[in-house]
Amino acid sequence: MRKAIIYLSAIFLLSSCARGCQGCSKQITDNQKQNIRVTLYSGGQEVKVWEFYGIVNDEDGSAGYYFYYNNKLVEVSGDIVIEHLD
Repeated sequence: MRKAIIYLSAIFLLSSCARGCQGCSKQITDNQKQNIRVTLYSGGQEVKVWEFYGIVNDEDGSAGYYFYYNNKLVEVSGDIVIEHLD
Protein backbone atom coordinates (compact mmCIF):
# COMPACT_ATOMS: atom_id res chain seq x y z
CA MET A 1 0.00 0.00 0.00
CA ARG A 2 2.83 2.37 0.87
CA LYS A 3 4.50 1.77 -2.52
CA ALA A 4 1.22 2.54 -4.28
CA ILE A 5 0.91 5.88 -2.48
CA ILE A 6 4.49 6.82 -3.32
CA TYR A 7 3.99 5.75 -6.95
CA LEU A 8 0.76 7.75 -7.31
CA SER A 9 2.34 10.78 -5.66
CA ALA A 10 5.26 10.66 -8.11
CA ILE A 11 2.89 10.43 -11.09
CA PHE A 12 0.86 13.37 -9.77
CA LEU A 13 3.95 15.54 -9.29
CA LEU A 14 5.35 14.72 -12.73
CA SER A 15 2.03 15.41 -14.44
CA SER A 16 1.80 18.76 -12.61
CA CYS A 17 5.23 19.74 -13.91
CA ALA A 18 4.28 18.81 -17.46
CA ARG A 19 1.13 20.93 -17.32
CA GLY A 20 3.00 23.86 -15.81
CA CYS A 21 5.58 23.85 -18.57
CA GLN A 22 3.16 23.75 -21.49
CA GLY A 23 3.61 26.81 -23.66
CA CYS A 24 7.06 27.55 -22.26
CA SER A 25 9.71 28.47 -24.76
CA LYS A 26 13.31 29.55 -24.66
CA GLN A 27 12.56 32.79 -26.50
CA ILE A 28 13.96 35.59 -24.39
CA THR A 29 13.04 38.67 -26.37
CA ASP A 30 11.05 39.35 -29.49
CA ASN A 31 14.19 40.61 -31.30
CA GLN A 32 13.36 44.20 -30.41
CA LYS A 33 15.64 46.16 -28.14
CA GLN A 34 14.34 46.51 -24.60
CA ASN A 35 15.55 47.69 -21.22
CA ILE A 36 16.90 44.51 -19.64
CA ARG A 37 18.57 43.45 -16.40
CA VAL A 38 20.60 40.22 -16.34
CA THR A 39 21.64 38.99 -12.89
CA LEU A 40 24.19 36.18 -12.43
CA TYR A 41 24.12 34.12 -9.21
CA SER A 42 26.60 31.71 -7.69
CA GLY A 43 25.76 29.73 -4.57
CA GLY A 44 22.62 31.82 -4.16
CA GLN A 45 24.62 35.04 -4.01
CA GLU A 46 24.38 37.81 -6.61
CA VAL A 47 27.70 37.93 -8.47
CA LYS A 48 27.16 40.37 -11.34
CA VAL A 49 24.36 42.57 -12.71
CA TRP A 50 24.12 44.04 -16.21
CA GLU A 51 21.47 46.64 -17.11
CA PHE A 52 21.26 47.71 -20.72
CA TYR A 53 19.04 48.54 -23.67
CA GLY A 54 19.38 45.68 -26.12
CA ILE A 55 18.57 42.06 -26.91
CA VAL A 56 19.40 38.83 -25.05
CA ASN A 57 20.01 35.88 -27.37
CA ASP A 58 20.22 32.15 -26.75
CA GLU A 59 22.17 29.56 -28.68
CA ASP A 60 20.40 26.42 -29.89
CA GLY A 61 21.72 23.38 -28.07
CA SER A 62 23.28 25.48 -25.32
CA ALA A 63 22.15 26.43 -21.83
CA GLY A 64 23.79 29.85 -22.12
CA TYR A 65 22.78 33.30 -23.26
CA TYR A 66 24.66 36.17 -24.83
CA PHE A 67 24.25 39.91 -25.25
CA TYR A 68 26.27 43.03 -25.96
CA TYR A 69 27.15 45.29 -23.05
CA ASN A 70 29.20 48.46 -23.68
CA ASN A 71 30.02 47.16 -27.18
CA LYS A 72 31.48 43.94 -25.75
CA LEU A 73 30.06 40.44 -26.16
CA VAL A 74 29.01 38.91 -22.83
CA GLU A 75 28.20 35.19 -22.57
CA VAL A 76 26.56 33.83 -19.42
CA SER A 77 25.29 30.46 -18.26
CA GLY A 78 24.32 28.92 -14.98
CA ASP A 79 22.01 30.55 -12.47
CA ILE A 80 20.81 33.74 -14.14
CA VAL A 81 17.69 35.87 -14.04
CA ILE A 82 16.68 37.93 -17.08
CA GLU A 83 14.23 40.75 -16.37
CA HIS A 84 12.48 43.01 -18.85
CA LEU A 85 12.36 46.47 -17.25
CA ASP A 86 9.83 48.01 -19.66
